[in-house]
Amino acid sequence: MTIKKKLCQNLHDQSKSDLESITEKINTMSMRIDPEHDDIESLVSIMEEIAKVRDQEYEMRLELAPVREMYSLIDE
Repeated sequence: MTIKKKLCQNLHDQSKSDLESITEKINTMSMRIDPEHDDIESLVSIMEEIAKVRDQEYEMRLELAPVREMYSLIDE
């Protein structure tokens, strides 16, 4: 395997791992936002989770930036 191929494979593996981690976070957040609500308290809980998602949106964008960069390196 050439050095370039090995580097691309390593970048891909790291990017895949990072994306899986981000996906897990998103899935966990999604599970906390239960679309069924029986009372006002559960609706308040859902609204609080949505607020947390908004707060974490910037962090997730920061986590995605290196992944995008790695894939742009692979494309070159």
